[in-house]
Formats: sequence, C-alpha cells, structure tokens
Amino acid sequence: MSVDKLRHVFKVIVRPLYWMCYWAFHGITSPLRVKPDYLIIGTQKAGTTSLFKYLTNHPNVAMVNPKEIHYYTINFSKGEFWYRMHFPTVAYRWIYKQLKGQHLLCGESTPYYLFHPHVPKRAARDIPNAKIILLLRNPVDRAYSHYKHTVRYHPERETLSFPDAIEQEDERTEAYVEHLRTDETDPGDLLGHINYKARGHYAEQIARWLEYFDRSQMLILSSEQFLQNTHGEYLRVLNFLGLPERVPDNLPKYHEGGYADSMDAKTRAHLTEYFKPYNQELYAMLGIDFGWES
Repeated sequence: MSVDKLRHVFKVIVRPLYWMCYWAFHGITSPLRVKPDYLIIGTQKAGTTSLFKYLTNHPNVAMVNPKEIHYYTINFSKGEFWYRMHFPTVAYRWIYKQLKGQHLLCGESTPYYLFHPHVPKRAARDIPNAKIILLLRNPVDRAYSHYKHTVRYHPERETLSFPDAIEQEDERTEAYVEHLRTDETDPGDLLGHINYKARGHYAEQIARWLEYFDRSQMLILSSEQFLQNTHGEYLRVLNFLGLPERVPDNLPKYHEGGYADSMDAKTRAHLTEYFKPYNQELYAMLGIDFGWES
C-alpha cells in the first residue's frame, strides 16, 4: 500500500475510530473523574491560549482536551458527567500522588466564561473552591484584535468595517445581550463574536465573579505584562496554583494575531475615550492601574 493510501486510511478510518473509542471510554468513566481545580476565564484575545499551553506542559498538570470546553455556557445542559469526562480519573490522580509524591492539578480555559453572566453562579455551585485566573488586555487593542479574528475566521458574521461595527454594536447585539441577562438558556455564541466593546467592560464582569468567589481565589494579570515578562508572570501563576516552579527556557506565544493593517488613529482615540470610565472603575475595584489610557 502506498504512503498516500496509508495516510488516507489513517485520516478516514483510524483517527475517527480512535477518537470515538477515546470519548466512549471517557463517557463511561465520567462518574469516576475529578472536577477542575482552576479555570482560566478570559479575556478573549489576551493570551489565554499561551497560558493554557504552558500549564498543560507542566509535569504536575493533567492534559485536558479541548482547551475551551464551554461547559458553563453553551454546553451546560449536557450535565456534570459530560463535563467531568474531560478530566482525569480519581484513580489516576491517586496513583500519580503515590508515585510522584505530588498533587496533580487539572483545569480548563474558556474565555467566554468572563463575559457570560450566568457562569459565576453555575461554577460556584459546582466548584466553589476552584482558583480563577484572568488575563486582561487593553480593551481598545482587545476589541480590534477580536474584530480581526472574527473577520478572518467567521467572515459570514462580520461584513462591516471596524469603525462601523463599533458604532452599530449596541444595536446589533441588543437582543443577544438581553437574552443572556434574563434567560438561563444560552442562545450560543453567535452574536458574541461581534461584542467588541462589551467584552472590554471588565469591572462589571469581574464584579459578577466576586459575588460568588472570594478575591483571594482570583489571580488577575495584565496581558501586556504577560507578553513582556512571560517567565515572571508565569511564575506568579504557578505560585498561585501551588505548583512547583518549573519554567522551560522557551515559552513560545500561541495564536498571536498578526494583521497587515492597524487601527486608524481616529478610531483609537474614540475607543480610548469610550473605555476611560470603564477602566477607571476597574482600577478602583482592583487597586491596580494598568495604564491603558497612556
């Protein structure tokens, strides 16, 4: 059999069969599996993929597949056992502890968790002792990166220019946002792809989490600082989670969005002014000045 035919067989038969068996086994054993020790809840386009990758490469952290499980948002109706099938078994964690003499952690990263209004209450009922990690990025840059990401990967959902999308956001997403606020059933993250400004209202979103989780359970990092001092900020995460300080020499960036064009000065000035009161509210809440207006 030729190499091309072998590749075709692997792609069409072997790989699908492997994943079918994989998820079937995880489904059967889901009652015997642990719940996550930590959640990376956001924000989108702020470095969560890189942080998730770094943690899953740590020897004391179990691999979780996929990165964004979306259980507490669009998959909540599937139930707890569906969620637990993504994590290691209690037996595996126990064996790891006996062999290594160290605790094995597991967690997931779904940036939509920060924005979705019902997630804090759902997570608090399920994993009240979990540690919560946030990466916050300058909301002006985050909004533009979010827009470019949507245009690149979901062009059917965004046909407007960035200035027009910003101007029309409230009107376009009003029904979606109202549904999220008032209805426990999730409509799916369809219009969430065009909430460029709303996802930068960090204080409002964090306040919802603080209703259910103690501030000591939360680590809030600057995305800009994480990019500039990746080793140092990653060490902060390890210390927060109680993990051994094992940091590889190379910490590559994942899913960096490189775009040929940049935001025009007029739109940047408009958004900088727009986000000022939201940023000041955040600084007052956290006692941290991220300096995003400079």
